[in-house]
Amino acid sequence: MVLSQMSAGKNVRNQVIEILGSEFPLSAKQIFNRVKKRGLSGTYHGMYDCVQEMVRTGVINKEGVEYHLNQKWIMNIKLFINNVENNYNPFKNEAYRHVDIHLTKDAKVLGFSSIESFYDFMNASRKELIDRNGENHNGVFWLADHLPGPLLFMGDRIKTIKKMNDNKIKHYIAIRGNKPVDKFVLNFYNSLGLDTVKIGVKDKIKHTIAIYDDVLMIWLPNIPMIDVNNYLDGIDNVEGMDLNGLIDIMQRKNGFHVLVVENKNLVDYYKKIIVDIVESKDT
Repeated sequence: MVLSQMSAGKNVRNQVIEILGSEFPLSAKQIFNRVKKRGLSGTYHGMYDCVQEMVRTGVINKEGVEYHLNQKWIMNIKLFINNVENNYNPFKNEAYRHVDIHLTKDAKVLGFSSIESFYDFMNASRKELIDRNGENHNGVFWLADHLPGPLLFMGDRIKTIKKMNDNKIKHYIAIRGNKPVDKFVLNFYNSLGLDTVKIGVKDKIKHTIAIYDDVLMIWLPNIPMIDVNNYLDGIDNVEGMDLNGLIDIMQRKNGFHVLVVENKNLVDYYKKIIVDIVESKDT
């Protein structure tokens, strides 16, 4: 079913999907006019029957006399593509490995086998700051919906954060969420001596970012982080939560990608925003 809905070509069905993918909602007459402009032959009655069939099969929703793509259908397409990418991922059977894809002189994509492997990478980055005698550096700047890592931190990762604090290397962490898990994360960092952490923030940055030294990392939209946020949104009691579900998501070999930008002006811009958010008395 998914393959037939995504097939290439200039048939009416594909053209309707392309049109409603960029412009919506539209009436049947408006859809027909745009299909005709694309050079397809056929009658209004034939196009109308096609649109009604797409409504019946869940590709399109109808509200009043106007149509738009079904959000559930869009998510199913995303899941299908994610599964295909996972099956063709050359690193899906490796516990920890990342690949660099250079886009421009100062931008590249880092691809990790899982979210967990990215946290291993960030822990190594923290150690590098310590080794460079980081009193002249701030630590890692975070801005996220939820920050799942501290729920699973133990041993080496906790020691690294404590050592950063001993070396007066500050973390600035802003978390949009204000759920029980976010309060747990706040208390966790506070117990390690970090007082530059704030939850329940209201900000204008919609994407998740991390800044390490003069490198900006931006989470690329993907199913793994959606799964993490949805999972943590449903937790009402951290004490009784089943960590196995979170561990499964964090270790799942379905790829995790981060856009890395080495641009000092951009880094300074985002650093200031996060510092202002954390140090502000407002929530």
